[in-house]
This record gives sequence, structure tokens and C-alpha cells, in this order.
Amino acid sequence: FLMLYARLAAEVDADVLVLGTELTRAATERPNFWRTLASEVRTVYDGQLTYAANWHKAYKRVQFWSALDYVGVQAYFPLTDTESPSLSALRDGWRRHQAALAEVHERAGRPILLTEVGYRSAVGAAAAPWMWPERDETAVPDSALQARCYRALLSTVGRTPWLKGGIIWKWHPPSEVEGPTAFTPQGKPAEQVLRRWFTGTGEKRTRTTAE
Repeated sequence: FLMLYARLAAEVDADVLVLGTELTRAATERPNFWRTLASEVRTVYDGQLTYAANWHKAYKRVQFWSALDYVGVQAYFPLTDTESPSLSALRDGWRRHQAALAEVHERAGRPILLTEVGYRSAVGAAAAPWMWPERDETAVPDSALQARCYRALLSTVGRTPWLKGGIIWKWHPPSEVEGPTAFTPQGKPAEQVLRRWFTGTGEKRTRTTAE
């Protein structure tokens, strides 16, 4: 199944191929399967490989990172328990996770790639970044908090030498419109935070992209 997409990735000259996403049990209990899979994929695709492991302990338990090029993390880490935290509190939250990410980087000998990272523009987004808007019907819009969350990420983990980059969740084509508490930074203060980062006109940047 994956070999079809490996060949397609080679055909379009994709930079990175993700072998799987949040398959926690399979990823932690079958490391040899993933090592073999990575080896087979490399016979048809010469780009970079990663696997997207869940943030909740799973990325720490993966044993096959050395067979890949990046440690992939779905980075929906909770940053604080408060609903509308300050930038300083958000930075402190990221620094707590930064130490664990650095430890995995050192153990695996591979840079970290945030295969997904994103925040809703809603009160409480930093406490439960993984929460989908449609599952939180009482969400209160807070676009300033979304922007602060990105600033906290980019000014902490974003400055580390072991972070390869990240994929922002999420960005829509113009025809798709979501509500004011959705993940997209489009048309919100967070868009300008990311724009300054991408263009190098803001805080020291690393390589990121939007999904």
C-alpha cells in the first residue's frame, strides 16, 4: 500500500514522506516492521522519511527513529491549565516539553520535525490544543490567544538547533471557510505572526510550512 505513495513521492520530488500517523500500538510494538518498511521505501524514494507519533508519550516510546531521517511529533502538547494565559506562561509551557523533545533527539540522533502543530482561535486552546472546534460547541473566540500560542512555540522550541521545522495545522483553500474558533490562522493575528516568521522579519525562525 505505502509503496504506491512512495513512488508518487519520488515522481513529484516530495521533500519528506510520512510513513504513518498516530498508529501508537503498531509503532511501539512492532519496531522491526517499521525498520523493514523504511528500507523498502528507500529503494524507490530518495527523499527524507519520518513517522508522525502522537505527543502523549508515544513519540518517546518509538524504537525505530534511527531508521528514519526525522523524529516526527504531532505536537498538540497542553501548555497551561488557564483559559487565557500570558505569553510568558505559554513559553514556560513549551519549555517543559522542550526538555523531553531534546532528550528524544539526543537518544535517537535525529532532528525533530513537528509533523503537526496548531491551535484553535478559542479560549482554552492552549490547555487542549487537540480539541476539534465541532466537539466544543461552547467555544469562545480568542484569536489573540492563538497568536500568542504560535509566538510561544516559535520563540522557544523554534530557536533550538535540533528542530528541523513544522507543519501548521491547518490552512484551507479559499473556497473553504471555517468558524471563528477554528484551527486556521487565515485572516487572524496568528497569520501575521507566521508570516513574519516565514519571511524572517520577526523572531529568529526555523523552517516551517502549512498543511
